[in-house]
Amino acid sequence: FEKVFDKKKYKGNNKSLNEFLDQLNKVRNKEVEQQTPFSLEKDNGEVTWYRLMISSIDDNKGQHIHLIGKMTNIQSEMEEVQNYQNKAERDPLTGLYNRTGFYSQTKGNVKNVLFAVLDIDNFKSVNDTLGHEGGDYVLNCLADTMKRDMGDNAILGRFGGDEFMVMLYDTTEEEAHTKLRNLVSDMNTIIQFEHKEHQVSISVGALYCKEVSVPENLFKEADAVLYETKEAGKNGYRLKIS
Repeated sequence: FEKVFDKKKYKGNNKSLNEFLDQLNKVRNKEVEQQTPFSLEKDNGEVTWYRLMISSIDDNKGQHIHLIGKMTNIQSEMEEVQNYQNKAERDPLTGLYNRTGFYSQTKGNVKNVLFAVLDIDNFKSVNDTLGHEGGDYVLNCLADTMKRDMGDNAILGRFGGDEFMVMLYDTTEEEAHTKLRNLVSDMNTIIQFEHKEHQVSISVGALYCKEVSVPENLFKEADAVLYETKEAGKNGYRLKIS
């Protein structure tokens, strides 16, 4: 490679080659271990994973002459790993994060954060009317509505049953109110399932945090706000400034 590639003439205008050279230097300088996976991204955004192994060829004085290496495409291996990780971190019904996956995505020491816990009002009556398959359908309806109303940057989770979580970074208090209001309004609806129908609504307890150190510590406080929402009549939200 070093004989056919003249680094002095290279202008640094190939993104994938730059990423490869960066990984090559890390392996050569022992900043990362041999066979550490790395990815190269094409101009269209497509990512391919590789594993790099190199050996240094030295002269009898121990001076470096050149490198011999092998780069292996491990895309299928990484996709399999990602698949296992998704199964471990995702709720199988809705596709949202489970508790483990949710908190693995959150971060501390951040500002202007919306954190919310919500559930479906009188969910037992939903199951009683629509059956458990109908209840699952309603849970998926809520998950889809959360994705739409909260946006692509929100971290969404289902912790089990009808308990859902939201975390959204870099938002304003006004935006937080708007998103929560829209979510409650959109879920205040009649849902039909297999020739049956049921009135559905949700309750939300939310915090708007100017600073967050430990995301896991927010649940208890948000859950208390959710209780206040239910005490006030359900089918609504409360946003506490923290």
